[in-house]
Amino acid sequence: MGERTEHLAGIVLRSVPYKDSLSMVSFLGPEGLFSFSARGIEKPTSKGHFLTYQLSCCDVLLSVSSDGKRLSFKEGAALSVPDIRDDLSRGVAYSLAAEATSLLVREEDGPEAFRLLSSFLEAMKRGEEPLTAAAAYLAQLTRLIGYGINVDGCAVCGRKENIVALSFQAGGFLCADHADFYARPGALYLKEIRFLSRVDLAVPFPRHLETGEAKKAIRDYARHLSTLTGVELKSIKLLTAV
Repeated sequence: MGERTEHLAGIVLRSVPYKDSLSMVSFLGPEGLFSFSARGIEKPTSKGHFLTYQLSCCDVLLSVSSDGKRLSFKEGAALSVPDIRDDLSRGVAYSLAAEATSLLVREEDGPEAFRLLSSFLEAMKRGEEPLTAAAAYLAQLTRLIGYGINVDGCAVCGRKENIVALSFQAGGFLCADHADFYARPGALYLKEIRFLSRVDLAVPFPRHLETGEAKKAIRDYARHLSTLTGVELKSIKLLTAV
């Protein structure tokens, strides 16, 4: 019987050196999450070196073990690699998206996460402001994995008028009647959070956030996710340099 192989396309989330020049690659494709081993890819001259670039879109040919449980890289090619272009904001945005996806997406979220991440990459390619794109991606990924907040009305009573406060812990926006003891970040920030939750990453954005507002939103969502999941996004520290 000939060797069984499988051809797959997807996005590299991360590659982690394992042992004896072997790396484990985490991959997100249209059908969900999977991982495979790849040998020697850390060498710049390796045919699989493209697998070391986070968020590169690739085609790969994998060999499948006889029991169907293990995949290993045979050959492939990068279709596109994120263009940082010595732009720190772009680098931070890509790092945030890659880290959040690799650490937070669950098996059952895979196909929808692939569509969302693909839309984020398209937004970056067409030149959307990087931190706005990253904040929108983080907001929508948070909702996708089940930790979204209510931006349509008061999280307590559902009222849509006189929204004055925001509490991630309480579930989202709060009206004046339920805003006691909660932060009132101002109408502009509430508007920005609603925008990030609703903007379609797949089409040109109607507007962008100011750098300070985008950084605040990213930090707020990261704190919210850390509280609920215990996952600390290390890429958040990079925001201080932007």
